[in-house]
Amino acid sequence: MNFLDNGDDPDGPNYVPDVRKLWGNYVAGDLAGLLGPAGTTLVFPAAPGPAGTPGQAVAPADIAALDFTNWSDMRDAIAILKSDLLEDRSSVNVLQYQECFYYTITTSSTDMVLVSKRTFANAGDAQKHAAYVVGNGMGDSLYSLFSIAGDKFTFTVDYKTVDLQTVLRGELEEPALYHKRRKYFLDHLLSRFAERFTDYALLQFRPGDINAAEERYLSDYAVLSSTRGQADGFGKKWKGLIGAPIESRHSLCNFIVSKTDPQYSYSLKIGGKTFLARLKDSHRKTRRVRLPRRC
Repeated sequence: MNFLDNGDDPDGPNYVPDVRKLWGNYVAGDLAGLLGPAGTTLVFPAAPGPAGTPGQAVAPADIAALDFTNWSDMRDAIAILKSDLLEDRSSVNVLQYQECFYYTITTSSTDMVLVSKRTFANAGDAQKHAAYVVGNGMGDSLYSLFSIAGDKFTFTVDYKTVDLQTVLRGELEEPALYHKRRKYFLDHLLSRFAERFTDYALLQFRPGDINAAEERYLSDYAVLSSTRGQADGFGKKWKGLIGAPIESRHSLCNFIVSKTDPQYSYSLKIGGKTFLARLKDSHRKTRRVRLPRRC
C-alpha cells in the first residue's frame, strides 16, 4: 500500500514526482535479509541466450558476465538500462534450476540481460529481490564499474544502504520543478506571517535565488519580528526583503555622511583657461582668490 497521496496534477504542490524511487529505498526486514549486507552484488550483465530463458534454465554458476570492449560502450549500455528501468521498460523472469531459483531482467536491449548474483529457495524471494533491483536500478550509486583482464570492462549493481535524508536530498525531480514546488512551500510559510516579497524584490532574483532569499528571510524572522517597532528593525526588514543579510553593515541610504575638510576650493575653467577660483572654509564665509590676468 502506498501511503503517499500523489494527487492528480503533476504541477500541483501535493504531487510527488517519481514516488516509486522514494518508496523503493525503503527496505523491510525480510527484504534486508535477502539483499545481504551493504556492498553485496545484486545482479550482473550477461548475454541473453547463455543466461537462460523461460522454460530453459541453466546452471547459475555457469553464467558468465558480459564483457564490453571499451569503456564508452559500457557507459552507453548502463544509460539505456537506467532509462528502461525508470520508464518501466523491463520485465522479470524467474527461472528454476533443480532446487533453486534465480531471475533475469530484460530491457529494450537485445544484447544484454541482468542476472541475479545469488539463488533463492523459492520464486517469491526471487521476485522480491528482483523488484528491489528494478525499483532502484536507476540510481548512480548502485553501479560498480571496473576493468578486467584483456582490456575489457564490466559492471555490477550492488546493494547500498541509504538513510532517509539521502533519499529526500536525491534528485527525485527536475531542477525547474523542484524550484517551483519549493516556491509554493516558501510562499505558504510567508503568508502564515502575512509577509510577501514585493514585485520589485522578485525582479532582482533568478528563480533559484528567490527561494534562497525567502529561506534567509524566514530564518531571520525571529529577529525581524522582535525588532519590528525599532528604528533599525525597519532597515533589517527591508534588507531581508531585498535578499541582503540583515546583520550586514551596509546602509539603506544612497549617500555617506562624513567629516569635511577644513577648506575646499572650486574653479571655473573654459578652454583650458581659469576664469574663477574660490577658496572656501567649510564653516566660514567664502573668500575670493584673485588670479593673475591672462590674455
